[in-house]
Amino acid sequence: MKRIHSLATFKRRFRDALTVIKPDLNKLAPFRIDSFKPESGKAVATAIYETFGVRLADATVQRWINGQGLPSEDNWPLVTALVKRSRDWLIGASDSYGGVASFEAAEAKHAYKVSPKERALELLREATRIIEEET
Repeated sequence: MKRIHSLATFKRRFRDALTVIKPDLNKLAPFRIDSFKPESGKAVATAIYETFGVRLADATVQRWINGQGLPSEDNWPLVTALVKRSRDWLIGASDSYGGVASFEAAEAKHAYKVSPKERALELLREATRIIEEET
């Protein structure tokens, strides 16, 4: 039951957040002539690409807009940074959106500036550091 409530809440809040940032997204090159449409998976996927340089399938983003699924762990930082709302607020776990947590926004910009191989090496180094601290 909780998941259904979270999907319904996510759908409503994600759409609301996209509507709020529509004026900012209309400043992006693809939307200067043809206005950004918050209900369009293609438009939101384009906004994510223009903002973060990450391509997502239009159908994937449309599922989020329609409340048929939540972003994957890899995509949450992109979503929260784009709409400037926390994950907890988007899924209804918190009523205070208070902006996006700084680590969420930083991850969205950082994670995709490096190649997948470099990112994997970063994660391995971090895991090694944590293990060494515990022993």
